[in-house]
Amino acid sequence: MVAFLSGHHASPSIGGIIWTVVTAIVMFTLAALKGRTGQALGNPVLVTEGRVTFIVIAGLVLVWLVLVLVLWLEHRKHPGRASLVDLLHLAPGVVRLLRRLASDRAVLVGVRIWLGVLPVYLISPIDLIPDFIPVLGYDDDALVVAIALRIATRRAGNAAITKHWPGTAAGLTAVLRLTELPSA
Repeated sequence: MVAFLSGHHASPSIGGIIWTVVTAIVMFTLAALKGRTGQALGNPVLVTEGRVTFIVIAGLVLVWLVLVLVLWLEHRKHPGRASLVDLLHLAPGVVRLLRRLASDRAVLVGVRIWLGVLPVYLISPIDLIPDFIPVLGYDDDALVVAIALRIATRRAGNAAITKHWPGTAAGLTAVLRLTELPSA
């Protein structure tokens, strides 16, 4: 959390990808064990919590994998492809980009307001599709983030995106392509 708040961006590494995969496996295992413990104790609430936790984690992993797949397919269509490692590190870079754009006084007020409302929507229990619906409940959040990214980057402009992008050059190219801004 300290690294995220300080804006530190580690370079892409296979170790980081392995750590992410191991973390996901541990989270899935803990969710499954929570359900089994609930069954062993005859506690239906614990069983339900285990199932819901498992479904939420699966939904988040699915959304992340779909994002990586879409980005990978997009890069196959164009020359100057980014590596898979760059694509895997794109999502945290986008979060930092949006945070930096929101705090930059040179960016239009309307863009900063849009970026300020985005976290409120994501935290809010009122969604287009309620979060308790397995997998689909988080898809609307992913869609809203994609729309916010597109609106914010197109209105902020290429110069602001390039100035605030914390990741690799290939990641910046991917973001610029996805938002249909000209590459720097």
